Amino acid sequence: MRTYLQNVTLFAPGHAQHLKTTNAIVENGHLIALGKEVEANECDHLLKAKGQFLCAGLTDLNASVGEPGHEHRESLLTAMKAALAGGYSRVAVIPSSTPHADTKAVIQQIQEYNTPEFEFLPFAQLSKGGEGKQLTEFYELKNAGAVGFSDYMSNSSTELMMRALEYSKQVQGKIYSFPHDPGVHPKALMHEGITSTKMGIKGTSHHNETIRVFRDLSLASYTQAPIHFFSISCAESVDLIRKAKKNGQDVTCSIAAHQLSFLDKDMIDFDSNKKVWPPFRDLKHKKALVKGIQDGTIDAIESQHTPLEIEHKELEFEYAEFGMNTIQHALLIAFNSLKEEIATEKILELFTSGPSKCMQLQNTTPENACFVFNPNGITEVQNEQWYSKSKNSPFLGHGLQGAIRQL
Repeated sequence: MRTYLQNVTLFAPGHAQHLKTTNAIVENGHLIALGKEVEANECDHLLKAKGQFLCAGLTDLNASVGEPGHEHRESLLTAMKAALAGGYSRVAVIPSSTPHADTKAVIQQIQEYNTPEFEFLPFAQLSKGGEGKQLTEFYELKNAGAVGFSDYMSNSSTELMMRALEYSKQVQGKIYSFPHDPGVHPKALMHEGITSTKMGIKGTSHHNETIRVFRDLSLASYTQAPIHFFSISCAESVDLIRKAKKNGQDVTCSIAAHQLSFLDKDMIDFDSNKKVWPPFRDLKHKKALVKGIQDGTIDAIESQHTPLEIEHKELEFEYAEFGMNTIQHALLIAFNSLKEEIATEKILELFTSGPSKCMQLQNTTPENACFVFNPNGITEVQNEQWYSKSKNSPFLGHGLQGAIRQL
């Protein structure tokens, strides 16, 4: 099917026509013609697209996919369908599967559905079995297709992290840190504050995150190795990373798409679908994250897609697992939180060239995969258009401003 787009704005960082308003022809998700002189001859549909963006495929830094081992939560196929519907053409898969992503076979399995139009990019486990004791075979895993190394929420010792950073340089890899120290506030379930006290729920301060950010920044500086921080949520983390960048350190960071959607006070309803980690924090931290986006401290927005079956979410708040299903609507979720303070073009950058830079990848191209983003559209998040196996989302049944259209 061929679609003619009239007066559309191209969003494709690195492309010669990036941010130019022009005419285009898209066939089955591929840009095949671009320019003011392009006409609608032999096209099946005409779309008057003034104020809309023709976007190169998005890149995700952080998604959990159940397969292998937890296919009842999400399979590679259902994750791919949800990601495509959300505008993604590349999705980095964090090591959350069982068997662990610490062997060549698992890294290759995660890539088995890859096509020229869509790729899963697997992270390899930093330590064997994610136990934080012995490093995995970085060289072998990188050659199998791993885009980086992380133990994600596992608790890596300082010694192991330093050795990982040193070894990663030898294989031209990169370490990705999820900054969480479980020893600071054991069994915490949300942000520490007035609301956690009212709810009678154990909370966590920013220290569980910033202690780990400080440690890993120090180790990366000492070893002169690059490092990325997933899912930062605190003003203090932003400050530490901002100072490190000003000092010339090779560091990048990202926030979860939903991190700015709610404050800790919104947890008062005990909705377990809003139980995520890092938790929603107070207004001070939200403002600091927005400032971090504005000044370039924050490089990217990740989906932090975490599909969970109903048995692990529809429980008393205390017993429900952490995580939110986001990948199909991550761009819209972030857009709704940021549209009053951040330009649409900057938001799109955080989903395209931003994550590509963090993973040391080339930018995606609209010739390979593209979609239309309408900032003024409305998307109703409904079961009928839901592609993931799991439905743990507080946005289900609600409307979001913005619309993604596949062509």
